[in-house]
Amino acid sequence: MKKKELMLLFSQLRESPIDSDKNNKKELMAMAEKHNVAFKTLQEFRNLITETYQEIEKRGGVEKYIHSDTSWLKSELQLLLLSYQFCSDYGLKIADISDLISSNQSNLFPKTPSQLQNTFYKLKKDEILVEEICKSKPGRKRKSKSEKTANLKALQAKKKKQSVTYSNPEILRLLSDTMNNVQSLSHNPNNKDKINDVYQLINGLHTLSEMAVDASNIQATNTNTLNDYISLKSRFLNLELEQERLRKKYYRLQLLVASYIFLEDNKLHGHLDDFIDEAREILALQGVTFENHVKIEELIEAL
Repeated sequence: MKKKELMLLFSQLRESPIDSDKNNKKELMAMAEKHNVAFKTLQEFRNLITETYQEIEKRGGVEKYIHSDTSWLKSELQLLLLSYQFCSDYGLKIADISDLISSNQSNLFPKTPSQLQNTFYKLKKDEILVEEICKSKPGRKRKSKSEKTANLKALQAKKKKQSVTYSNPEILRLLSDTMNNVQSLSHNPNNKDKINDVYQLINGLHTLSEMAVDASNIQATNTNTLNDYISLKSRFLNLELEQERLRKKYYRLQLLVASYIFLEDNKLHGHLDDFIDEAREILALQGVTFENHVKIEELIEAL
């Protein structure tokens, strides 16, 4: 699909959330057939466009949204990623895609090409999450790139931590009780030595847990490597067996031809039928039949 066709497609999709007559399955199927695009892809586009612009209308329309405290809506970022992926599949460069989907051309997004492109790169580099993003408030110190990255990593780690299901809740109870005990000890200044002893024990447990994690990672890596080796070894053995099988068939065919050719002249005619029958049997085992033997000659000439 060329750039002009893509612009027409996006323009039609952009109109569909507003025009209720077009916002239906039949219209979308016709659009998919016309542009030779998967129906599910267009449905995903339409749903994200509808969700984005309905939210924009709730916030007072495009003009108010542009000047609001919100930089990006979540559905808008999802639509952005889908648009770049879709257009890149048709060979368009990032800069061309940015211009195509901006307010300059198809008006798929109420944003400039540079805004779209910069945000796309931030998403690809995991500098921002696919969540609603607010603009920085005036007079507020902008966070450095390293601070943003650190905050993002902390957020991702927190989400990962929340999604973990512990198979042994007793460990959590013991850790929680230990923290409570340390807090109780810290209330009394006379417990300084006891706190140091507990600290040494906890530090030792922390070191042991890190060693266990490292050992587990190494074991997992070694297991994957071993599995790959076993898989390759199995394929190699199968190839060796196949090679041996083909070698035997080749030798059998050689022996048959030699046995017939080297017969005395007066015996050649009498053994012709046996030779033909056995030769056909061997060739059939190799997949060569009367119907396809001409193709073999074509393959040889092509080499």
